Amino acid sequence: MKIIIIVLILCGAYLWRYVKQQNIYEKNPGLLPPRRNYDINVSITPEQKTKYEADLEKYDTLIKQFKPTTWSQEIDFGSGVKWTAETIQKPEAEWFYEKARALEYLWRYTESIKTLNKLFKYYQNSAVARNNLGALYANLGEYKYAIMNFKKLIEVFGDPYNEYTERIIRLYIDMGNGQEAGRWYVKYEENGGARNQWLINQIKELNK
Repeated sequence: MKIIIIVLILCGAYLWRYVKQQNIYEKNPGLLPPRRNYDINVSITPEQKTKYEADLEKYDTLIKQFKPTTWSQEIDFGSGVKWTAETIQKPEAEWFYEKARALEYLWRYTESIKTLNKLFKYYQNSAVARNNLGALYANLGEYKYAIMNFKKLIEVFGDPYNEYTERIIRLYIDMGNGQEAGRWYVKYEENGGARNQWLINQIKELNK
């Protein structure tokens, strides 16, 4: 009986931890760790390899050697009202972009994803990193995770040109999910998107 209780407690604790982690990923899918090893063994020219590895070393060194500093700055609002604000210096977002890009060119996709994940700890709403991560997941066939990032872009920045909405539609089509593709297509046209007969035909085909 005691063993059963212990097992139930452990299962409950694991489930609670899993649900909590999934909630974190829903709020910031950029923190989602790679699901598997995405690296591809593809040969590139020696010149390309040398260049990309030099870029990788350069930006990796900048990230590793960075030491955050904090300083206080007084803000005077007038009439004797003053506040002290603490400013924390962050590493440059560009270092992470360039390191992730170099890894991608070296076909080391798993590390590229991990690098962008680290960036989100400093810049939670980085549009460039989230777009890059969404595109990377899409190229790897991980459509679910690509969609999560494009949805987050829309949530934070909107989608005035329907760029991310159209990507989501196409990804749902690639997944064979006509229902969700259709639902997002309705949003696309409601938001001013030009009628796309190819998308409509693809969605119709999936919903037969």
